[in-house]
Amino acid sequence: MKQMTELQKKNVLRQSNKESNALTRECIESALVLLMKEQSFSEITITDIIRKAGVSRASYYRNYSSKEDILEKFLQKITIEYSNALTKYDPSTESFESWLELLSRTRKLAPQFKLLLQAGFGEKILDRFIAQCNKSNNESNPYLFITNCYTAGGIYSVLSQWVLSDMEIADNTIATICSDLMMQGLKNPVKCALVEDND
Repeated sequence: MKQMTELQKKNVLRQSNKESNALTRECIESALVLLMKEQSFSEITITDIIRKAGVSRASYYRNYSSKEDILEKFLQKITIEYSNALTKYDPSTESFESWLELLSRTRKLAPQFKLLLQAGFGEKILDRFIAQCNKSNNESNPYLFITNCYTAGGIYSVLSQWVLSDMEIADNTIATICSDLMMQGLKNPVKCALVEDND
């Protein structure tokens, strides 16, 4: 059997380190999700996270600079999944399929999505959704810009409320309703009830 060259050994070691770091990140992310079921994000310390994850402080800081950094990575992951879902189908002709894809990807990332919402990152998620919808458009086309903002806001609202309600409504039901709305618009606009000020 041929001996490995130094370069091959380094490549094996690099791959091993990469896999080790990926496992460490997975443990840390899972630990934060579990801790958020017991405490608010502001109460959780890095010490709490590393204890729950069973990793060293050095391993933690090799992967994350702060606990907010974990949320930022979640946000990046959700944005990538959202972007991939929207580009897989043409929303103007395959709206139902597009919604099913969005819901399927959201279901997989529901713990992270919910954690971001509970940690007050909802506005950041919405900002990313809006930026993603307007990626190929600039504000010089106001109609397209406003349409994209409106669409992103609707998608964010549906997905966030769905996740917060533990995804009780079936994917097909949401996809049917939302694709109808996207293709035909609101037939019977809902009038929001005004809350009276009793003071």
